[in-house]
Amino acid sequence: MTSRLQLLHFHAALVVLLALLLAAGCSRRLPAVPGPSADADSASKTQPGATGSGVDAPPGGATLPGSIEERERRIYEESQRRELTQQPSAQAASGLTQEQFLSENVHFDYNSFTLSGEARQILEQKMRWLVEHPNVAVQIEGHCDERGTVAYNLALGERRANAVKQYLVALGIEPNRLTTISYGEELALDPGHDEEAWRRNRRAHFAVLNP
Repeated sequence: MTSRLQLLHFHAALVVLLALLLAAGCSRRLPAVPGPSADADSASKTQPGATGSGVDAPPGGATLPGSIEERERRIYEESQRRELTQQPSAQAASGLTQEQFLSENVHFDYNSFTLSGEARQILEQKMRWLVEHPNVAVQIEGHCDERGTVAYNLALGERRANAVKQYLVALGIEPNRLTTISYGEELALDPGHDEEAWRRNRRAHFAVLNP
């Protein structure tokens, strides 16, 4: 009877020992690392200063120095500056020799001193030549066809020369480089008496004063 009781006590003690060992082993296990979740990702996106590009931005949408937006703005401004500096200047080159500058006249309609679109284009090209030759002064001659009185044609020729001068001054040419004179019908370019001759004679002509 005594030996049986001792055996039962031994078994109970063994069970208790195994239970203690099992509990100690479970307590030494490492805690599991939680993986990324939708809630954690949402929380990171709603933190102050977080942006989709990973660049911190201050409140109010301002841009921090060195940010992607700032660098893109600087790159754009630099590209615009280079484009402007690489564009040919409106005053860079006329493509005219002095002979061409003098030989191309500005023509007018009958009884008019209004500059046509073609006349303005010619004067803009002459302006570029004058910019290329800043020490040259020119005289603008106003001419008319043979119709009308001498006095009327002298006055009309003066208006034509002044219209040309005023346009060149508006384009930036110094007025002291431009003088005007009217010859009326006196110095006809074409001696004919038809419409074509009259068209050629209604003109403003340029002469260089100090070549």
